[in-house]
Amino acid sequence: TIVGAISIGVALGLWQVVDRLLAWHWGYHWPLVIVGLALYVLGIVGERRIRRHLDMRVLTGVPELDADDPGELLTQGPFARSRNPRYLNLLVATLGVALILNYPILYLELLAAIPTTYLLVRLEERELADRFGAEYEAYCREVPRFLPRSGWLF
Repeated sequence: TIVGAISIGVALGLWQVVDRLLAWHWGYHWPLVIVGLALYVLGIVGERRIRRHLDMRVLTGVPELDADDPGELLTQGPFARSRNPRYLNLLVATLGVALILNYPILYLELLAAIPTTYLLVRLEERELADRFGAEYEAYCREVPRFLPRSGWLF
């Protein structure tokens, strides 16, 4: 709720000055566009692969709301390499878009998204520790929060 309220407030504030913010453009540079496209595609492909491990019940947040059936801890596929592959993909894809379009405001948005994402992850970790206890603590010791220790995420 707090993160959502802050996000809405920031979005409404930016909406008031969006024309001025988008008026400043650093121009297109093909090396940045190419790297940006690669990162964007990597983020999208990664999200599609992650979705194979998530059903509609998980995607809509039912386990978080159902005290009688908390669901299961996701530890397979991308979740075996990173505890938060969806957030990682989102940040990678956002960086890709920023590099493609090369508007300074997009880099600022990415810089704002990093601490916001970190705060959200910490809140989710607390909730998962309450739901899964020792199983989640063991998972945290084995799997890094964001970046895999070695190799590819998928």
